[in-house]
Parts: sequence; structure tokens; C-alpha cells
Amino acid sequence: MLAVALAAVLLVLTAPAFAGGFTVAPAPELDALFQNTEGWIGADGDYSVPLGDGRTLWLFSDSFVGRVENGARAGAALVNNSAAIQKGGKVAFYYGTKADGGPDAFVRPRDGRGYYWLFAGVRAAHDLFFFLMRVENTGGGGAFGFRGFGANLARVKNPDETPDRWRIEQLEFPFCDYGQGHNISFGRAIHKEGRCIYVYGLDSRKLPASQAPGMVVARVDEDKFVRFDAWQFYNGHGWSEDFRASARVCPGIPSEFSVTWQPLLKKYVAVYTEGGIFGVICMRTAPSPTGPWSEPVRLFECPDRLWHKDAFSYAAKAHPSLAADDELVISYATNSGNFGDLIADARLYWPRFIRVTFNATAAHGR
Repeated sequence: MLAVALAAVLLVLTAPAFAGGFTVAPAPELDALFQNTEGWIGADGDYSVPLGDGRTLWLFSDSFVGRVENGARAGAALVNNSAAIQKGGKVAFYYGTKADGGPDAFVRPRDGRGYYWLFAGVRAAHDLFFFLMRVENTGGGGAFGFRGFGANLARVKNPDETPDRWRIEQLEFPFCDYGQGHNISFGRAIHKEGRCIYVYGLDSRKLPASQAPGMVVARVDEDKFVRFDAWQFYNGHGWSEDFRASARVCPGIPSEFSVTWQPLLKKYVAVYTEGGIFGVICMRTAPSPTGPWSEPVRLFECPDRLWHKDAFSYAAKAHPSLAADDELVISYATNSGNFGDLIADARLYWPRFIRVTFNATAAHGR
């Protein structure tokens, strides 16, 4: 833990110029909420959705179920997704059960093809929605032996019940286009503002050499979330009904990120991991949900990625329901290209948290 703290201090001292001041520190009290020794024992993804009544839904992608013994995972099975409900200092975890009693994914594709990773979600006027990223293995093995091929949308009409009682409807989501090695898709981040829901995506379609893949933005009224003819897409000048005309409003954004409102700064903040897997957590700010976005500010270097030669840290995103008005609370995950590291070293593959605190100078310099 001392090494983590020192890494945080060093990053603050060497961070690029920012119009204000901030400090960054690990948040071990939040780490501890998710570090079980039996049952659910780690995952990545780590999206959060405020449900009301003090409850926060957590949506995870690949998840371990088993035991932690002597610093290692034992009898562990890897399922494709899981969920949790946090209320205060208590977290309850949910995943499926196979016919033979073994653990299974919380949500499985109804057509049986591939599997789901759970991405951004939102509690709308009546229902809960979250994105189901469609993934299949490519046979290449290793940490990156997979490919995405589409997205569905989960609709839950009884979100006030516990997740094991949810009736989950899987809807076809029309706004994605997957090609060979490139795609445009939505559901990577969500920000709700009044009745308007902004849904962020990633466009990595083949581009001229002068352009880079980047963030795209959609919007829809919360009462019309499943009225796909009501969706609009920002084209750089206004809003269009054609998702393929979406403008890349921020380059260099990886596949997982968050966009939230920061009350002290009075700006929108995008949080992500530099390069996707390089273990440096960055933020950009903007005056509106569509930008223009600032140059990146480096916040934190994840020390976990140095624990093993094949380790990498990724999936950084902010969680407003855990943060005070002068803060960002950010989670990230650390994986390894050597699957054996995840079994032998149970320090890896949990949600880990940092707390970014802005001072008065940041507010005045906004």
C-alpha cells in the first residue's frame, strides 16, 4: 500500500499543467468493499449505475467465482459477466447458475452466440437499461483472443427488486456497425442530465492517416430510450438521425471510459486509461456533453501493472454516486497476459479505486 501511495504522490508532482489544483490518492476503503474471499472474487469492467434509494448497481465483465486462499485463487471459475448491488458499505454479488450447479454468467445471449460483457447503464423514468456488448473468442488464445461483433440492450422493468429476480429483456440495438478490425458502436459511457440521456460510443472505422479513432455522442429522451427512431447523433454541427454521420468529438479515447458532470469544476469530465491498457489514468474536460474537449491531464499511474511482466491496467472510469462535489472517484482494473498470474496472485483483477480531490484553485481556474 505504501508503494501505491508513493506512486500517487509522484504523479501529482509531475502532472501536466492544469487550470487549478488537485491531489490524487488511493481509496483502499472502497477497494475493500469488493475483495471477497469466497464466491465472487474479482472482475473487470466495473460500470456503476445509481438506482435510487441509496443503491448503486455494478456491472462487470469477465468475473471469477471461487475462493481466495493464501493469496491465490482456488477452485476458481471464470464467467463472462456478473452484477452487484451496493448500498452504503455493503455489496451483494449476483451471477448465474448452470444446470449442474456451477457458476454461470449473469446474462447469456438468447441466441446462444458468443457471450456478453456488461457496459454502461442508466436508470430511466421507469426502467433500467444497460448495454450488452457481444463478444466471441477468435481462437487466438491469450488475453486478447476475442472480438466484438455487435451490441444488444438489456431492459429491466423491475429494477427495484434484487437482480436475481429481474426480468431482463434483450433488445436488438440497431446503432452499431462492425467491420474487419474497425467499428462504430455506442454504450461505452452514459450521462443523464434532466430528461436527456447522452450515450457515448467509439468510432474506429477506417480513417485518413490524419484522423484517429474517437468518441461519438448520441442523445435521447429518457421516455423514448427504446424508441430508436427518436435517437439523435451529434455530427459536429448539430444532431442527425444517421448514426454513421456521427462526428469524432474527442480523439484517442479507448473502448472503456466515463463522461460525468463535475460540480466543483462545473465541467463535463471524461476519464479513461491512456492507450487503453497502458496504466495511466487521464481526464479531459469540456463545457458541454459534446465538447470541445481539452487536452488530456494525467492523473495517476497504476502501480499494479508493475507487479508482473505481463500485467496491464485499464478500464478507468469515474463513479459520481461515490464522490463528493469536489471529487472524482475512479476505478480501474489490472489484468495479465499470462492467465496463470490471475490465479496465483489474487491481488490482480479487482476493482481498485483512487480519489481525485480538486481544490479551490481548480474551481476558480475553471
